Amino acid sequence: MDTEYFFKVIQELIREGRVDKINPKNGTCRVVFPDKDNMPSGDYKIIYRGVSASKDFYMPRIGEQVVCICTPNASSGNNVGYVIGCVYGGEDILPDEAAENKRILTHDGDMQITCSGTFKVIASRIELN
Repeated sequence: MDTEYFFKVIQELIREGRVDKINPKNGTCRVVFPDKDNMPSGDYKIIYRGVSASKDFYMPRIGEQVVCICTPNASSGNNVGYVIGCVYGGEDILPDEAAENKRILTHDGDMQITCSGTFKVIASRIELN
């Protein structure tokens, strides 16, 4: 197989874009691709860490930079695909506090944790504001 052709195919399958619209009820979003004159996608499904017993729901924000897997389908263009995650770069910069062995969660909306069993926090120090 020709290497140049291989890389061209991969570039069409794995793409970076920006979220244009979200549909929380369906767990999907639409993405525009700047390298394709902001061509919009169809409703892409969002990949989650858990959806059965452990539900992990998250919607990327409009304008957020995401990586997508686009299913090749000549008749539908970019209408079938998946958002596999968000990436830092460009306008989306890493938090100032970013460091090895550190997880940072910053969220300006509502947040819910539902636990049917014991919720246990183990830390050498807990700070609450």
